[in-house]
Amino acid sequence: MEHFNKTDIFPSHLWTLDFDNYSKYKRSFVEGIYQLQSELPSKQFSNKGGWQSPNLGVSRPIPFMDPFFDYIFNKFGEIFKEGSRISIMNMWANINPPGSRNDLHCHPGADYVGTFYIHAPKNSGNLTLVNPNLCSEAKYRFSSSHAQSSDHYDISPKDGMFVMFSPHVYHSVRENESNDDRISLAINFNIVDL
Repeated sequence: MEHFNKTDIFPSHLWTLDFDNYSKYKRSFVEGIYQLQSELPSKQFSNKGGWQSPNLGVSRPIPFMDPFFDYIFNKFGEIFKEGSRISIMNMWANINPPGSRNDLHCHPGADYVGTFYIHAPKNSGNLTLVNPNLCSEAKYRFSSSHAQSSDHYDISPKDGMFVMFSPHVYHSVRENESNDDRISLAINFNIVDL
């Protein structure tokens, strides 16, 4: 008896990674972001409420985040082929107090999008990734739980979590319903094969 053969095509990759020994660095990361907030005006893009820094990096170095960058760039060797050069296209810090959120958006021009959660209390707002294949007329109902059968995928952030996904995936951050700030660093990456 013949059976269906299933092949997933056009997948959207999602990577998550917990920063080892994060508690060792958290205080300096949090203090560094609050220092930036005291020095820089907020930009308004997808954020509704809260503070979003201007572009950071070359124009505004953030050396207090070097332990994170050293860690993540070393870990990239696990997912990108040898000889790939990964660079930061741009990045910005976010402080989202209770009641704030980020509306639906994507990141054109980047190869990958990353978010590092510096401080993410429980109920401070899930990252919601929208299925990029929504224009399909088909309603998929698989016999087992399957992320591709849903119209969205939620990630509950936690301290020290790094999330990376394709830039064409529309996403939002739900309202912060905690009693504390959610602090994150958003990064657009470019990948060049050497």
